[in-house]
Amino acid sequence: MRRQVITLMLLFWFPLVVSADIAYLFPNNRWFKEFDINGQKIWSEVLGPIVTKASASELPLRSQIKNYIATMAAFYGADAWFMDQLAGCESEYHPDVFNDHEPVGGTSHGLFQWQKGSWDTYNRLLKAEFDRENWRDQVKLTAQVLKKYGSGDWRNCTRYILKDNIDFSLRGE
Repeated sequence: MRRQVITLMLLFWFPLVVSADIAYLFPNNRWFKEFDINGQKIWSEVLGPIVTKASASELPLRSQIKNYIATMAAFYGADAWFMDQLAGCESEYHPDVFNDHEPVGGTSHGLFQWQKGSWDTYNRLLKAEFDRENWRDQVKLTAQVLKKYGSGDWRNCTRYILKDNIDFSLRGE
């Protein structure tokens, strides 16, 4: 006990140079923190909780999309590499693009350029209620369709990816 008091007194008389963001737990289970006030170092007991707010920058949308494709492909047992290539080919990883110049099937929308008829058909077959406007839902439905039915709905991009060996992973950067 006497040693703890002496240690504590030394800390007040001979303050250590430390960061003001660090609190120290003393042997008596009390937290102390060093503050700098007008060049004077002062130790004070911390009475409230010691919580530091954590922050992180959000990944760019393209990185979020690529990560989500890899995750959902693994989850549903689809080929992550092919799905990544397909998103690059169909939309350059832009989830809000649409193509209203399709000769058959109407407007194509989103990462994987889903047409309404195909979207509704696969939602019904898979007993799903995915939203064609939501890029995450597009990834989920695409992974399931590729695993269960193959890539026939994306004939042109499938040919470019598999037969012509075009790498779409960097497209649109």
